[in-house]
Amino acid sequence: MPRYPTDFKPSTSVAAFKSDFEHLEASARERDAKVRIGGRVQLVRHASKKLTFLTVEAEGETIQVLVSRGNYTGTDADGAPCAGDQLVETMKLLRRGDWVGLDGFAGKSGRGELSVIATRVQVLAPCEVNLPEPGQLRDEGARAAERHRDLVVNGQWARAPHLARSAVLRSVRQTLERHGCVEVETPVLQATAGGAIARPFETRSHALDRQLSLRVAPELALKQLVVGGLQRVFELGRVFRNEGVDATHNPEFTSCEAYGAYWTVSDLESLTQEVMRDAAAAVAAAGLAAGEAQWRRPDQASAGGVDEAPPSGAVAAAAAPAAAAAAGGRSDSSDVLQLSGDFVGRFASSEVLDAGRGEELRRDGLTLDLSQPFDRISIPEAVAEATGGAELPLLRELTDAAFGGASDAATQEVEARAEAQLAELLRSQGLELPSPPTYGRMLDRLIGGVVEPRCLRPTFVVDHPVLMSPLARSRPDAPWLAERFELFVLGRELCNAYGELSDPDEQRRRFAAQVAERERRGDDEAHGMDERFLDALAHGLPPTGGWGLGVDRLVMLLTQRPHIRDVVAFPMCR
Repeated sequence: MPRYPTDFKPSTSVAAFKSDFEHLEASARERDAKVRIGGRVQLVRHASKKLTFLTVEAEGETIQVLVSRGNYTGTDADGAPCAGDQLVETMKLLRRGDWVGLDGFAGKSGRGELSVIATRVQVLAPCEVNLPEPGQLRDEGARAAERHRDLVVNGQWARAPHLARSAVLRSVRQTLERHGCVEVETPVLQATAGGAIARPFETRSHALDRQLSLRVAPELALKQLVVGGLQRVFELGRVFRNEGVDATHNPEFTSCEAYGAYWTVSDLESLTQEVMRDAAAAVAAAGLAAGEAQWRRPDQASAGGVDEAPPSGAVAAAAAPAAAAAAGGRSDSSDVLQLSGDFVGRFASSEVLDAGRGEELRRDGLTLDLSQPFDRISIPEAVAEATGGAELPLLRELTDAAFGGASDAATQEVEARAEAQLAELLRSQGLELPSPPTYGRMLDRLIGGVVEPRCLRPTFVVDHPVLMSPLARSRPDAPWLAERFELFVLGRELCNAYGELSDPDEQRRRFAAQVAERERRGDDEAHGMDERFLDALAHGLPPTGGWGLGVDRLVMLLTQRPHIRDVVAFPMCR
């Protein structure tokens, strides 16, 4: 027998085998129903020299295999001869982790356990390393660094978020395509990294002899396509930000951005809720929500390695009925997510947990109903409520100076006064000043400290200052505020959307203010000047709405995995 045979082809899956033969009575044998199944050995138990029991797993399903000389028929499922002595020798060498090919037929034990009664066992690929016992591979860093080992040892518990991720990606695509969006691809390597206030990764092209950056967002390229007549476009792909690594941030992550002519911010709020509900239904219908899947965490695994029960307290949305899933519909129950206290305690931002309900949330968890209208919080109103009536210091005056054509000296004078007052407001709330302490960065710190902690359930945070939204158009009734919202859950941002600024002259002024911030204040996250994008706007951008989703965090929420490393197959590790 070849050491690594390549001609084995299963005739059925473990799941299909169980479905086809579960009806058998105890001790029954279906000798004429020959099957061929492949999988990985989870457990080897030698009952005697002539009888061995295996537990074999494939695609999240396990099956018992009974191997005995007494059931040897002399042929495999294709009728080819195979020696009985070969069967015995194979059993002696078999170990946990080996990939095996099984020929046999269905039967049930005297206790009624469905089994494959093997007539031939081939080792398709031996496992030549000693695998940790179930429950021993728990360290998150080690699991992420050796994902292949994690998936082997921790089984379906480790695989589930990656399967759920596939369901979420498919769902998001379907939702956007239903709204008439065309999926496109835009450059990852860019001359100017734009579309978000973030620090880029930089590299150099030897062929072009020029500096390039990995994209921090696809926004500017997508809007150029809208200018060109592709009225609704989206892109699902990787973006890169040379920033921190923690439980909800990875330097390389997956986003979805969509842009549509004539979309309003109100349209995008409705789209956001639709995307969330559809994704939750897709994960639940696939049986991948935390409370549905029949698996345990690594530290709860049974000694035999067979996943037996869902983790205590990790109940998620109920699966949509099979009929609804087949019809493309969904169960209303999939809109309700019951988040466990353990997940909430690890996923929620520290500001949320420190805001007075941390102990209750860690104990009782939180129920989210995605079918209900999401909450709304206005930034100026929330700041006033949290600070005893304080307004955002000199916001209107500074906005007018920065974007209204005032001299640099006049702008800097207003900026200095505004920043001094805003810094004092941060200190009064016990918040540390960012570095550098620019007005925009301090605004972001203030919002994170007094607004975001209020966002337990899905909440649209609205009325962002234009000073921190350089690509969004201003509200006609309040030009110092942007037509923009962010969606937060448990203090974590999931979505960002706004009405797109289409005036090329105004956009140039905003870019110029960002460039000055970078050069004068050393803010390496400030937006650069992008002449190609400005030229595109000069060709005419129709009224457009833009929307972005953090896919990784959505998968974390729907599968109740508190660390981004659990939902990214190969995350960046320290």
